[in-house]
Amino acid sequence: YELLNEPVDWDQVPNAPRQWWPMVVNILHTIRAIDATANIIFEPGPGGMFSSGYLMPLPDTNVIYSFHFYNP
Repeated sequence: YELLNEPVDWDQVPNAPRQWWPMVVNILHTIRAIDATANIIFEPGPGGMFSSGYLMPLPDTNVIYSFHFYNP
């Protein structure tokens, strides 16, 4: 499961890192209630590489962390 590809950017939701994290944890628990072993693909959001400083590991062991980089 990929939770959301390229979460919203900073201009759309200035405080999105604080909003995105609780939403992700809630989605993760919902998925685990029906599928305990599938991989979860998670991107920090918003803003791709600019939000990676807000990245905290998810409370799960089957997580693939994904990033989008558009600058060299």
